[in-house]
Amino acid sequence: MKKKADFRVVIDIGAASIKIAEFTYPTPNEMVLEKFIYEEYAGEADSNESRLPLLAEALKKILSENKFRTSKVFLSISSQTTFVRFIKLPPASKQETQVNQLVRFEAKQNIPYPIEEVTWDYQLLSPVDESTEEISVMIAVIKNDIINNFIKILEGNKLQAEFVDITPTTFFNAAKANRVGEEEPSLILNMGSFCSTLVFINQNQFYARTIPVAGNTITQQIMKELDVSHEEAENMKRNIGFVALGGAYEEVDSEVSTIVSKIIRNVMTRLHSEINRSINVYRSQQKSPPPKKLYLAGGSSIINFTERFLSTKLKMETEYFNPFSVVKISPSVDKNELANYAHMTAEVIGLGLRHITTCPIEISLLPRSITQKYFLIQKIPYITAACCTIILCLFTIYLGQYKTYTAYSKLLSLRKKVLSTKRQHLNKLKSAEKSLKNSQNKLNSYKSIIKDRNYWPLLLNNFEKYLPDNTWLVEFLPYSENTVSTTEKKTQRRALFSRRTSRKPTSEKKEKQEIDMIKIKGHSLIIHSEGKKTPAERFKENLLKSNYTSNNSEDIKILKYTPVENPKNNITTFSMNIKLRKTLKEQ
Repeated sequence: MKKKADFRVVIDIGAASIKIAEFTYPTPNEMVLEKFIYEEYAGEADSNESRLPLLAEALKKILSENKFRTSKVFLSISSQTTFVRFIKLPPASKQETQVNQLVRFEAKQNIPYPIEEVTWDYQLLSPVDESTEEISVMIAVIKNDIINNFIKILEGNKLQAEFVDITPTTFFNAAKANRVGEEEPSLILNMGSFCSTLVFINQNQFYARTIPVAGNTITQQIMKELDVSHEEAENMKRNIGFVALGGAYEEVDSEVSTIVSKIIRNVMTRLHSEINRSINVYRSQQKSPPPKKLYLAGGSSIINFTERFLSTKLKMETEYFNPFSVVKISPSVDKNELANYAHMTAEVIGLGLRHITTCPIEISLLPRSITQKYFLIQKIPYITAACCTIILCLFTIYLGQYKTYTAYSKLLSLRKKVLSTKRQHLNKLKSAEKSLKNSQNKLNSYKSIIKDRNYWPLLLNNFEKYLPDNTWLVEFLPYSENTVSTTEKKTQRRALFSRRTSRKPTSEKKEKQEIDMIKIKGHSLIIHSEGKKTPAERFKENLLKSNYTSNNSEDIKILKYTPVENPKNNITTFSMNIKLRKTLKEQ
């Protein structure tokens, strides 16, 4: 399948005329001119403000009479409303950040307006002498109100600028594409209506100056000297005007034509002086050789004998600049009519080249705010599509969720019925489990009782084992060290070896207690001298070795010991608190 050709519309806004061309790009390296329209609009207007309505009207007329296949345009603005500055940066790092900072600093110093009131861009230039460490920079500037007015005119006609270039750089790009300046230093003179632009080319080196001497200068002089209107003066310049050669050349028969030719010669002499001055400035600032060849372009350059006059005065070869070697012409274009404007096509061709190749100089004076606005406009279809997609996705999710909710609601209703039945069974099961747990607790209690039933006989046997000789116990009272108060201990004592007393049954329910202490009372028969230790102390030492009592000496305390005082009575009495190693729960 054959690939559809790409289209671009380029517009060059001059001080008094507008040029529009449409290019197609059948292949990546091919550019075809499909349309070229030239329209003058300024007339007697002498200020940018007065020319803007005329420009808008001319553009509207062209668009109504010609159909273009795209609304995106490349825009070029004349040197009348822009200006360039050439600066040299000191040797510094080649890092882009540092260069940007240096250029911004220099721009503030060289731009004669507050930096906030202008739109500017810069281009690093190739030096002629590669050994130099200085960085050459071109800065292009336009005031914000001027460029915003141009953009409003385009937008009013439903056009959108992709970038904004200036006349000197479009000429340079077109000249480089046509190999101008490669063999010898060259100079392009673009003679417009209100100013002339000089573009110096020496291989890759670029330099430009604007001269305030141009076609309108001639018109104004004719108006002044012949006292005619602007329209009459313009017609005289174009129809009967030529550059008087001077010297021995024969004068024409018409007196008016002779006067006009002399006026034109005087203006051209001023132009020649300005060109010489610019060449000197160029050589001084850029350290470059003078140009060897002059190329003419622009609407005012076709005044008769201009080529001969400048060639003679500047003493260099002169010819008209032909930019068409890099452009094919569509069969739909009238070549004879195009030939009448060939000297004014360099700007649009330089603009068109930026679509198919990387040009030596590529700048854009499109304000950042406009760039951001166009970026958002370009994204609107994608944003709209994304929003629609999101809404569709949300609706799909909602629909799916609604169906899921309906299905789950039915399932939930069914589950609730099943759950109600299961809860009834669960309650029965919990009741049975609780009953089982109580029975299990009772069983464990009974098991504990059975397990501990031999504990007390073994404990008593153990105490009897560790009693010293001729010693016996008369009281054995288990109790809890932490929970039983002294008064409770008295009421709960159970004298295992004391006389039992009958008690009335009580209806009070006794609280089950943990038993970890034993209080004992005993006697000892002293047959011989007691020695160093009493029977109570020997009993305590023995109990520390027992597996039933604590092995900590502080846990076994002798509360009272009554020694032998009467020789006739050789029996002692003692009482002790003994902590058990194992804590028992009262059953």
